[in-house]
Formats: sequence, C-alpha cells, structure tokens
Amino acid sequence: MKAMEQLKEREGMDFLKQWWQELSKLWTRQTPEEIEEAKKKQKTKEFVILVNKAKEDWKDALNYFEEVTDPDLIELAIYRIEATRTFYIYLLKEAKRKGIRAEA
Repeated sequence: MKAMEQLKEREGMDFLKQWWQELSKLWTRQTPEEIEEAKKKQKTKEFVILVNKAKEDWKDALNYFEEVTDPDLIELAIYRIEATRTFYIYLLKEAKRKGIRAEA
C-alpha cells in the first residue's frame, strides 16, 4: 500500500515538474529555438568540463606513477595512465566530431 502511495506522489511530482517547466517557458518569453540553443550551450559547457576533468585525471595518473615505488603499484599506475589517456583522447575526438571548441 505504501509503495502505491509513493508512486502516486511521484507521478504527481512529475506532473508538477513538467507543469512548472512549461510555465517557466512562458515567463522567459524565449522562442523554442532560443530554448533549444540554450540547452545546446549547456550540453557543450558540460562536455568541456568533462574533457577538462579527463585531462586532470590523466595528469593525476602521471603524477601517481612518478611517486609510486612498489612494483605491483607501478604496474597499476601504468594501466591507470593508459586508461585515462585513452579516455581523454576519445573525448577530444568526440569534441572534434561534434564541432565543440573550448573558449580560450
């Protein structure tokens, strides 16, 4: 019974959220094109943040490799470097494919 009440409450919240978003669109007086452009800019911004985070992770992996002394951990550090580098390069290729450029 409690699960059913939670489901009804969640559906009600979803409806209210959707209603509020539609109402907000009317208040902002933005055209649908402007709203879509704002969403696209937000996604681009989030992607650039992800690329920067991946670059930092790669730098951290390189620093970890420089500091580690245990042979088993050296092997782990090498794998970590390769994994973070590969992910960073993948994101750069995706950015190029999507035409995303970071602002200097």
